[in-house]
Amino acid sequence: MPSLKRREEGQLLVLTLDRPPVNALDVETLDEISHALDDAGSAPDAVIITGTGKVFSAGADLPLVLEGTPDQIDAGITALARCFETLFLYPRPLVAAINGHALAGGAVIACAADRRIMGDSHGLIGAVELKAGVPFPAWALEIVRHAVNNHHVEEIIYFGRSYSPEEGLRVGLVDELVSAPDVMPRAMEVARELAAIPRDTFRLTKESLRRWTAEAANRGMAQSDEQVKEAWRSPAVHDAIRSLLATIRKP
Repeated sequence: MPSLKRREEGQLLVLTLDRPPVNALDVETLDEISHALDDAGSAPDAVIITGTGKVFSAGADLPLVLEGTPDQIDAGITALARCFETLFLYPRPLVAAINGHALAGGAVIACAADRRIMGDSHGLIGAVELKAGVPFPAWALEIVRHAVNNHHVEEIIYFGRSYSPEEGLRVGLVDELVSAPDVMPRAMEVARELAAIPRDTFRLTKESLRRWTAEAANRGMAQSDEQVKEAWRSPAVHDAIRSLLATIRKP
């Protein structure tokens, strides 16, 4: 069953993650996001990405990591990197309507957008990968570095904190806070404002703003991709994931 809903709002394309209960990212969902943007090309005026319920996305499906074969784990890392790259380099305006918790890979998806709108009363946001014991794929790390104020990068990455909306705004994970009912209307307003810029002007500017990050991510992939995959397959990382899941599941 598809875990990504697509709908058109005029010339806007809205992509909604729909994989209850927490919109976790498995290979199929990641590929659906990548394919949706590839298929759309530059046809929409802009794209909005959001989630169902009270969760934007809680990131990679960690129970599947524990159950997966080495090849399946490697495929998951490859799908993550491909999805993050596709989002980050999408040539039209991309706005994240953060409807709730955006953690780990969910936070990276939000950070890949050109603008991040979050409700001010619900949800946590954070690049919590190190809390789960897993290393960042290069694309994920560079996207977070690009999005936030450099003063806060190491705080966000090393400590893996889950920030309130107000704290997320302070450290740069969020661009704007609005009341929960206004998240999607405001995202559409921002998307239309960015879409009013001539297409080539926007595309060329976005390419220039993001070129160095993309080059750094590709260098990082070449240098550390195999080590990252090896770490995700390791017993030490799996033990850390089990410990985190046990904490989350406590009543």
